[in-house]
Amino acid sequence: MADHLAAIVGEMTAIVIPIAFLVAVAWVVYVIAQQRTQRDAQRAELQTKLLERAGSAREFGEFLGSPAGERFLQALAPIQPRNRLFTSIRVGTFLVVLGAAFWRLLGSEAEDLQVLAIVVLAIGLATLASAGLSHAAARRLGLDTPPENNSPPPR
Repeated sequence: MADHLAAIVGEMTAIVIPIAFLVAVAWVVYVIAQQRTQRDAQRAELQTKLLERAGSAREFGEFLGSPAGERFLQALAPIQPRNRLFTSIRVGTFLVVLGAAFWRLLGSEAEDLQVLAIVVLAIGLATLASAGLSHAAARRLGLDTPPENNSPPPR
């Protein structure tokens, strides 16, 4: 009876762990997407209010010439390729370490779960390879320049 119960628990564990992992990953992706959407909406609202406050083209031109105006224009600029590259490297490294940890922790006991470890490891390696190709393309196109110094001028 105890062996039968242990077999059932083992089978349930093999089913529940991958599903729980995928649900957790989906939840994290959802939360990050919601935060970005909310941040972008707040930024757009702030920029709209700033544009509404500028009564004339002359006032708006003066604003754009000020340090605050420069920061405003930098906020409108797209994300730098260098930042995207670093994000890809971080994500790829995390997935490789996570896949390797799954592989090491699961060992040969749970062969079904090793597939999950292999998939996570492969996605991490593919992300790192993509980051490497992106870096090579950015260098070839001349986009691999260091970001400008955004510190305010001394007073």
